[in-house]
Amino acid sequence: MSASAGLVRSTNEESIKKALKNLLLTGKTERRFQPNYGGNIEKLLFEDISPITTNLIQKTIWDTVERF
Repeated sequence: MSASAGLVRSTNEESIKKALKNLLLTGKTERRFQPNYGGNIEKLLFEDISPITTNLIQKTIWDTVERF
């Protein structure tokens, strides 16, 4: 049995979804030598939903995706 036999290959679409999820859910300063990496969005996930919070989440996602 080869070393990669237990690994599942992702399609391009699945890989992109996983990469975006990891990027957005990684908190700033969580990566040791990349302090600016991440979306830091977890701080907004449990806030009361309002138009302001919704806009802030959207802006955070767009800014993070554009930056990385």
